[in-house]
Amino acid sequence: MTADRLARRYAVLRPDERLALMLAASGRGDDAEHERLVATAPRVPVVVPDTFPRYMAFREVLDRHRAERFELTARFFQTKRLEEDYDEGPGGRMGNVARAFGYLLLAARDGWTTFSERAMLPCGGLEVALVGGDVLRIAEDEAERDEVTADEVAGIIAARGGPVGQVRTASSVAEELGEVFAARLGWWEGEGR
Repeated sequence: MTADRLARRYAVLRPDERLALMLAASGRGDDAEHERLVATAPRVPVVVPDTFPRYMAFREVLDRHRAERFELTARFFQTKRLEEDYDEGPGGRMGNVARAFGYLLLAARDGWTTFSERAMLPCGGLEVALVGGDVLRIAEDEAERDEVTADEVAGIIAARGGPVGQVRTASSVAEELGEVFAARLGWWEGEGR
């Protein structure tokens, strides 16, 4: 079926068909097609509690941040393994990289706690029920034993000829999370939609 013939049938698409086409359009970067599919979708009235926009914004930020923490966890464990296989003694390259990833993992964890406290959201309320918490705790416990500071991470980066700049801290992570949360809350409350 040609795109024009399909476009004329947008209004009669079933929800499963529409969603599949929307995902396909997003996947290929066709924003115009995606918007046409959204615009022609029948509307369904929904009544939600007034906490819904805040919950959705919180959940989006939580999910993205957890994914970032899992990526740091994977990199931390990967470089720890490489340290065991290839480094010769303390201060080896992979050991330092692992220590830096461990520091960043802890900064992400502590940044989440700070963000949650500032937003008056209990950080343990939803997160403890999510899959993978035990893996995060194991990695964070191991990273804590290294006791690496932001200055040490900056030194590790500089010693390897990396870019000199500010290393992420719990405070900077919390600030970033707060900005993303505010933007997503604005969207869920209707700004920009």
